[in-house]
Amino acid sequence: ICKVNNGGCGDNAICSRSSSTGAVKCTCKTGYTNTGSSSQVTCTDSCKVNNGGCNENAECSHDSKIFATKCACKTGYVVVGCTCNPVCVDECEVDNGNCPYNSVCSHDAKTFATICSCKVGTTNTGSKHKLVCTDSCEVKNGECDANAMCSHDAATNAVKCTCKIGYANTGSNGHVTCTLTAGRCVANVNSKHVNTTSKAFQKGTCPVSSNGRYGWHFTTPDVSTLFVSIECQFKTAGRVTRMIQTPSTQHAYVYTPTHDTLLSATAVVHGSTKSFSLEHVCGN
Repeated sequence: ICKVNNGGCGDNAICSRSSSTGAVKCTCKTGYTNTGSSSQVTCTDSCKVNNGGCNENAECSHDSKIFATKCACKTGYVVVGCTCNPVCVDECEVDNGNCPYNSVCSHDAKTFATICSCKVGTTNTGSKHKLVCTDSCEVKNGECDANAMCSHDAATNAVKCTCKIGYANTGSNGHVTCTLTAGRCVANVNSKHVNTTSKAFQKGTCPVSSNGRYGWHFTTPDVSTLFVSIECQFKTAGRVTRMIQTPSTQHAYVYTPTHDTLLSATAVVHGSTKSFSLEHVCGN
């Protein structure tokens, strides 16, 4: 009977006969599911029946050799649990989609593929396909004006540009442009004091400060020129801007935690003088 029209079982079924009654028995082939009844077998592609038993976020397909159903997570999803019956969850919910530190995981609106983007306040210093999200303030001063300080908004972490002391914001439409205020100019430390070391330079006394153990005493040439702000660059301590001014604003004491080398010093001064001096260094 099975040799004639497959016993009436249909192309996607296997015909056999009951060993006890000899009646025709139709059994769906691998990769097919009976969507009929026990007496009227209808074999339908298993992938068309409840997605072949695959997770809702998985795609059902067939093995190329035996046609068994196969489940694979859709784009943007990742397997959690046994690969034999995968549970597919949003990839962004598993280890942030393997996106790097300081980045956000999201999905392409059309393909749902995972996309990694640097968080607000950080900048990609890597490549398009290999993100390295760095604090924006460490990358070109966060695109702030050269005379502005870069920081972050406490709520959003967005870059915030603030003019340094001695400068005023003359920009508009949210763009910060820092311009020297009236009567002030930029002065630099005398070139003969550049690369001065605290161990070798002449010693003196300085006010006690919690800013550091070693003090660097700068002065303007006369009382008509006064320090408004100062920015020093040291070999070890790096950028230092905090100062103590005593007995008047003609003096600026800057401190480093250890012995150091002065690489540069620039100040905003009230007056017309273009340079100032390092008087002495203190500390032991």
